Amino acid sequence: MVENYKIGGFGVILSVLIGVILTGVQASGVGHAARVLELSERFLEVRKDGVWLVKFYAPWCGHCKKLEPIFNHVAQALHDTNIRVAKVDCTRFPTVASEFNVRGYPTIMFISGNRINIYNGERITQDIVDYAKKMNGPHITETSLDPYDIDGHLFGYYGPKSDPLWLEFETVAKDNQDTDRYYHFTSQLESTPHVINKKSNGLVLNVTEVARVKAFVASHRFDPFVRLTRSNFYRFIQTKKWVVIGVIDEDKLGRSPDHHLEFRDVLETLADNVDFQRFQLAWTTAVDFMAKFVTSELETPYLLVINSSNYEHYFLHEEKKGWSNERILTYLEVVSQGGGRAYGGDT
Repeated sequence: MVENYKIGGFGVILSVLIGVILTGVQASGVGHAARVLELSERFLEVRKDGVWLVKFYAPWCGHCKKLEPIFNHVAQALHDTNIRVAKVDCTRFPTVASEFNVRGYPTIMFISGNRINIYNGERITQDIVDYAKKMNGPHITETSLDPYDIDGHLFGYYGPKSDPLWLEFETVAKDNQDTDRYYHFTSQLESTPHVINKKSNGLVLNVTEVARVKAFVASHRFDPFVRLTRSNFYRFIQTKKWVVIGVIDEDKLGRSPDHHLEFRDVLETLADNVDFQRFQLAWTTAVDFMAKFVTSELETPYLLVINSSNYEHYFLHEEKKGWSNERILTYLEVVSQGGGRAYGGDT
């Protein structure tokens, strides 16, 4: 059975058309079939009808094959929403790929009306599901709650919507909806307009200058200690801070050696004691990805420090006595003051 979607006076025709181009769509409230829908070139005629999460793929693509079961799980997780999960074989329908400017496989896009966003996150079921739900909601949430009543990291705005600061905040929120959470706190509409960043640990920062909002968000979009991945790496670089990364191993089951986890725990404790305005701490299991900074083979775990302004980087190796807050803190101060041996860089 097919839902009857109306656009102007073409409701009946459109419902038939959707039935032709989609497979297994069910009309059960806002829900859809718990499987990935196959699209054809006719998708171009109805792309602005409804909300879509579309995978563009090629049958010969190895990465596409790995994504197949994951995307099936995504469809199952989103079947009770208004988001249609679908896929396009770009070798059969190159016109569709060209229309959406697909440059590589697989490419996942969130499509709603004239709005098109490319998913750049990890190819993990929950990450993709969270992304789709986030993009399907408002880019700014109106709330009368206090920031401390909302768990987790967020950006917020206080003040009237007539102020230029609101317009800039709204623009930044639209551009970064896929990665951050934005709120309009309505309990103090008469207060001096300002933008805040609340960390998960309760720390609150604020800015009042319109010209500083974009840089403020880029610099403070992470909590003091978070996981770095291939997909979010360049957002760390955009912080313009010293990016301090603990590199540890992880097997296919997501398990790490005990002494690697102990190293990560040391860094997590350290995050509360460093100058967060200068240093952004993180940990990663993307050993192969981090190898791009390594000039010789390094044994994990190790500390990688990147100067995000010029890509110069530094290494700190594990000693027999293990890791300590004091040793790492001292090293960070030395490096940030121009000491230590630097590698690479873009100058």
